[in-house]
Amino acid sequence: PPYLAVASDMHAIAVTWSDFAPRVHRQYPHLLAEMYAYCIAAAHLSLPHMMIDSLMVSSAGVGGEGWPLVNSIPSEEVCAFAQHPDNEKYPVPNVMHYCQRYAVDKYFWGKRKTPHDIFTCDHPLLVDVPSDLGSGNYLRVYPNSKPNAKPREIDAKREKQDA
Repeated sequence: PPYLAVASDMHAIAVTWSDFAPRVHRQYPHLLAEMYAYCIAAAHLSLPHMMIDSLMVSSAGVGGEGWPLVNSIPSEEVCAFAQHPDNEKYPVPNVMHYCQRYAVDKYFWGKRKTPHDIFTCDHPLLVDVPSDLGSGNYLRVYPNSKPNAKPREIDAKREKQDA
């Protein structure tokens, strides 16, 4: 993900995908079975895809994503830029796919650790991180943001991507 398509193509894929998904899962009952079913559906319909590497970021450091665009932002500017992006100054990916765990210093985010009531008025806002997070000054991670845990060292590139 994400996928961009005209409505008629996406409808055809969705109908065929929903037909293939249970059968694929019976043969391969593991993570990503539904994505394999998507690929089979698109191939079955002869609907080729084009990969756009710059559209999204998800898993820090992997290929096929827009990390080179993020990495081109000077480290000391990455967090301030994220708060007020300007694609004229630095083009950046349009989609942040929060499917991984991201951690720098005592700051941690993981989708399975996100409170279920986060979108209610009663839930407090997430904490603001320091504006220089990503600058190379925070080269450690505390597992699950537990400050008494033994920190793990990370490099400056990973700090910037996780910030």
